[in-house]
Amino acid sequence: MRDYRFRAFIAYSHADRRIAEELQRSLEAFAVPSRLVGQPTPFGPAPKRLTPIFRDRSDLSAAGDLSEELDAALKDSLFLVVVCSPATPQSAWVAEEIRRFKVHYGEKRVLAAIFSGEPKASDELGRTEQECFPKTLRYQVGADGAVSDRPSEPLAADFREDQDGPKLARLKLAAGLLGLPLDQLVQREAQRRAVRMQLVAAGLAGLAAAMGFLAFDATMARREAVKERNEAQSLIEFMLTDLRAKLEPVGRLDALEVLGERTLQYYAKKDAKALDPDALGLRSRAQLLVGEIDNLRGDLDAALKAYKEAAATTEEQLRRAPNDAQRIFDHAQSVFWVGEIAWQRGAAGKAETQFKEYLRLAERLVELDPDKPEWRLEIGYATTNLGMLADEQGDFATARALFLKSAETKQALLKQNPGDLVLVRSLGQSYSWLARVQMNAGAFTDAAATLRNELALYERPLADDPANVRFLAPWCVAIRAFAKARTAGAGAIDEAYQALIGARSSIERLVSLEPENLEFRIRVCPETSRWIA
Repeated sequence: MRDYRFRAFIAYSHADRRIAEELQRSLEAFAVPSRLVGQPTPFGPAPKRLTPIFRDRSDLSAAGDLSEELDAALKDSLFLVVVCSPATPQSAWVAEEIRRFKVHYGEKRVLAAIFSGEPKASDELGRTEQECFPKTLRYQVGADGAVSDRPSEPLAADFREDQDGPKLARLKLAAGLLGLPLDQLVQREAQRRAVRMQLVAAGLAGLAAAMGFLAFDATMARREAVKERNEAQSLIEFMLTDLRAKLEPVGRLDALEVLGERTLQYYAKKDAKALDPDALGLRSRAQLLVGEIDNLRGDLDAALKAYKEAAATTEEQLRRAPNDAQRIFDHAQSVFWVGEIAWQRGAAGKAETQFKEYLRLAERLVELDPDKPEWRLEIGYATTNLGMLADEQGDFATARALFLKSAETKQALLKQNPGDLVLVRSLGQSYSWLARVQMNAGAFTDAAATLRNELALYERPLADDPANVRFLAPWCVAIRAFAKARTAGAGAIDEAYQALIGARSSIERLVSLEPENLEFRIRVCPETSRWIA
């Protein structure tokens, strides 16, 4: 492999100058993990840095050909990185740079960095304006420089929030420029996060070790053993309640995972038939916690497995005590999560069966204790779930009625308990779903008003803690929805733009807290970068 002066040549439209500058800085600042430096690749030993990177953009005459300097830089670049947006196909210079690079080096060393628009959208009728790939990128170029009709499939790093997202896309682009498998860089990033988490994990490990110690000595007197068992379960209760409540707001998926798995390791050594109801309840909550983390990471198979294990546990609880409210509640949570996975997979029938069973269990709880706020809140949750299904199936009238009922239930509860942050967030989510169905039905003015109510709910919690992900995540969703509602309903593009600009730092902070969290990357912040760009 010959030596190249530049690791990469960045091609971009003048309209994307700022993006290209940021991309160049980001790639040149990328530190290759020390254990990978020098590792053999198809392009020689892996370097310490992805430098230098050439970024042209002197003002060239439209009448002239590529300058000799640019052509020389293209020939002396190991890779070509194309910044892709709807402006890219409009640039004759970008098209020519791609064509010339392919003439020199073929297809495999051309990388696409997608920031907005849609690749190959022009293949679909009426979507030409969304196209972000120039023709020379979409199709193979022959040795004679002629663009063929054979499709090209460049390696693409998709920086859009609803796709790879900025962090994963940067790693994917770096892996391509290094000639290394992506998983090696991802594993290295995971190790770095693990180092940041080691203090928390060490603390959890200490708690788990103490828990194991307290319940270990089976040879002790029965009375002492019972005492230690109770102490161990109290420790687990603390881990699954108070400690979890401290970790969740700061987005500590890794620490929460340790917490859930340590608890399950403890109960794996126990005979399930010998566990008392309290122990079964703790085990099911740990199973649900592990499932929630797998779900947030996008591993639906692993999540469903954990949820079904939890459901088997809570079903056994309920069989032993069919009229115990806590056992009914625990089983309702398992039933909901199994239904949630079905809903995420588009299995509406299975989801509806689970959600209706969840509602039935919630109604049973209220029958047993009508004055308990927690049980009445379960009715609100169950009603929201069924509203989600109705909305997805296009039954907007039914969905709207269900979301209004859910909101009214939670409003009444919040009036009685104005400082309850669980109720604040839950009511906000009812507003969020109500606004969604209002927009689906074309009632954009009503939706904007509903979203203002939602955003107002989050003001105080975020004022107290701007990085609290339990409120920052739905706030980001609401801002994006508000921008769409104002634009579609009143054409208030400036207002929408300013709202998103004001939210940008919060959106970036949210995704940076947990790059692995698909809830943040896909559901929370989709398309926002395209609105701001």
